[in-house]
Amino acid sequence: MKKTTLLLLIVFISFKSLGQNYSLNLFMGFDPAKTGAGTLDFYYVDESPSQDNLSSRVEMPEKKMGFVIGGNFDYKTESNVLLRFGIKGLVGKVSGFELDFGGGYEVFNNEKFNISPMLILTYGSAGVKLGDIYQNDVYIEVNHTQFYSESVAVRLKRKHFLATPKIAFGMPISDNMEIFSEIGYQLPLSISSSYLEFQGEDENNETKTAKESINANNVYLALNNKQIKSNYIGVNGLSINFGLKIKL
Repeated sequence: MKKTTLLLLIVFISFKSLGQNYSLNLFMGFDPAKTGAGTLDFYYVDESPSQDNLSSRVEMPEKKMGFVIGGNFDYKTESNVLLRFGIKGLVGKVSGFELDFGGGYEVFNNEKFNISPMLILTYGSAGVKLGDIYQNDVYIEVNHTQFYSESVAVRLKRKHFLATPKIAFGMPISDNMEIFSEIGYQLPLSISSSYLEFQGEDENNETKTAKESINANNVYLALNNKQIKSNYIGVNGLSINFGLKIKL
């Protein structure tokens, strides 16, 4: 998170150095986050001598979209070219964090309404919390990583790289503000295989993570008794958001 904050600060300073045509956009909306309805069963045994384990059952609704909230910086050149960098979070049973970057072109602006086609590239992750492992003895061990905290959180997760062609519509409400909406279609360019992410604390009480394949011998993961071997969360489909643009 500190690295992300520093990156956003650098982007803001860079945009500010370009001139006065930059803005902060705060938005909410819906992105694809497709999950099948049913019972998600998970069982895992760790590598420590005490063989700590987790057996959980998560009821998953059938969903096509998830709620997102975020913000981005836009810069518009004198030739009406748009540049964008931002962050957003997916919240709910399926949650995650993403970085957006891209651009577009303002094709219409009559001071009361503007239209801009855009192409946004997204790198991020999405996952589902499966539960917590509680230790029986001194530590919990995952792939030679030892956790000394009382419990370790487990998530089913995967990373992705996406492209979203979209159209942005804006309507000024004052000299420095406008309300806007954007509609597009999200397409996956690259999706990693799903994996398990474990997060806890080491012997120095510092947060650390470890990964494990969902196909490992000590893992069982199934939806409605059908074992999951690859990706569970779908990311292609309609994307809609709306919000407030503030000229800085």
